[in-house]
Amino acid sequence: MCQACHSTSWRFEPVDGRATLFTYTVVTGAGGEAALPGESGHPFAVAVVELELEDPVRMVTDIDTEWLDRIAIGMPMRVEFEPVSAEIHLPRFLPAEPQPDQPQTTGSRPR
Repeated sequence: MCQACHSTSWRFEPVDGRATLFTYTVVTGAGGEAALPGESGHPFAVAVVELELEDPVRMVTDIDTEWLDRIAIGMPMRVEFEPVSAEIHLPRFLPAEPQPDQPQTTGSRPR
């Protein structure tokens, strides 16, 4: 539901994939193990990013474990899509400025 007008009508629109890290939490289980199946041995971050639009949109996402020690609220982020199947690609966000040891990628997501 739209917070401004309370409409439940949605449509997809292309955006450039730039966002700001609004908030996040790092989830771990007992002994540092992840709390979700399939992620054993690695904590993960659940995050809210705010897309850089005229009317900002916030979305919930995760952040790859390799970035957990380098993220901070307010930092610029960019989207990258991870294929889950032939039909589904999930948006994941990375710091906008690639680190020297990380490849640079680009992406966008529908709204």
